Amino acid sequence: MTRLCRVLAPVVAVTALLLAWPAPAPAAAAALPTCDGAVWAPLNAGPGQAKRFLPTDHSLSANCQLQLNDYNNFGVVALQEALIDCYGQSITRDGDFGPRTEDALKTAQLWEQYVNHKPIGVTGVYKPPTRDAIMWPTYVNGVRTGCRYW
Repeated sequence: MTRLCRVLAPVVAVTALLLAWPAPAPAAAAALPTCDGAVWAPLNAGPGQAKRFLPTDHSLSANCQLQLNDYNNFGVVALQEALIDCYGQSITRDGDFGPRTEDALKTAQLWEQYVNHKPIGVTGVYKPPTRDAIMWPTYVNGVRTGCRYW
């Protein structure tokens, strides 16, 4: 019995150590860049082409994010335009993502989630799922013609 204990004791100790060893952390998702600009994105081809004004990052990608305390930012202006023109929010189009813009975005997210059953969180943060779910002002030949989804 003593010999068995001497043989098993190290095996038990190593097994306990391995079970207690912390598992590697999952790889963190790459953070999205800040939307620091905006572009006119076409909706269709041909004469009288409809366009939207969308937030983009420095490489002109629409896969970016905006959040509280993003200030002096043209991407915020594009988002504020959508919140004002398509959701009737009473905010200033000033390029500053402050508490009022955050609340206005939460209102739009809530509307799309509960009224239109879009799979979107009510976070107050603008990311691609919000971009895809909310309406954007649409322009033809420089004239606003209404709001349309992404």
